[in-house]
Amino acid sequence: MLRGEFRAIDAEIPVLRARTMAGHLSDSLSLPRMGVRFLSGFGFVALALAGLGLYGISPADPVTFAFVGAVMLLVAIGAAMIPALRAAKADPVLALRQS
Repeated sequence: MLRGEFRAIDAEIPVLRARTMAGHLSDSLSLPRMGVRFLSGFGFVALALAGLGLYGISPADPVTFAFVGAVMLLVAIGAAMIPALRAAKADPVLALRQS
């Protein structure tokens, strides 16, 4: 389809890889998406292993329980802050118009 359009303009133009912008964008983001998937998978595995590791702690070790709870709380707050700050910068009227 695009090749026909290019040929209609000038038959001498070599068209090797005519694709849409969405195709180019998808290809350019495929490697970062794969990295995000791998890192997310490793993160979930690490979280599961950390959760399983809590079962090996003796009940008489309150310092470790407090430390692990504090670390988990800090991770949760950090994970929530990024989208919350991004949402706070958004124009509510524009967001309602697009929905």
